[in-house]
Amino acid sequence: MNQLIKRIFGFSIFSSIVFLILGMFLVFRTEGTINLISSIIGIILLLNGGFSLINYFRGDVDASYRVELIYGIIAIVAGFVLILNPTAIISVLPFILGIYFVISGIIKLKYAIEIKDNKAKAPIYSMIVSILMILCGILFIVNPFEGAIAITQIIGIFLIVYACLDIINYCCIRKDLKEIKRIFRS
Repeated sequence: MNQLIKRIFGFSIFSSIVFLILGMFLVFRTEGTINLISSIIGIILLLNGGFSLINYFRGDVDASYRVELIYGIIAIVAGFVLILNPTAIISVLPFILGIYFVISGIIKLKYAIEIKDNKAKAPIYSMIVSILMILCGILFIVNPFEGAIAITQIIGIFLIVYACLDIINYCCIRKDLKEIKRIFRS
């Protein structure tokens, strides 16, 4: 379980940093980055989906974690769509990112709830951040944006917000995990 959590946290921080950088490019270099962003996000989704499927089929996750299987399939399909048709990013990206944020937020919320059961101090912060990530994803799904430039800049802002929230969530959960490990070593 400890190795699985380390892998999830490691990839979560990596993807958050990538999303932060991509968000900044979308906000400040809008027109020239759409195709590049499409390919990069496609690759990230493929990798993330592949890791989820590998974890699911290896048995690294409990059978109740069917979200990993569903997420893996959706992420891989979305990754291929974005790589093969980069111009589709403008119409598809808000929906894909919305799904990603909602599923990622749900998974992180589940971990925060599990940590809370261990009497850790900061799961409330992790739960709040996870809920904010879910709300950010829902906003992407239900609010279609007008205009490619405006969409791209708004997506960039939301990528930055998501990345910051995810990094905060990582820090809160990591702090609690250190506390839990210390308690078990005693």
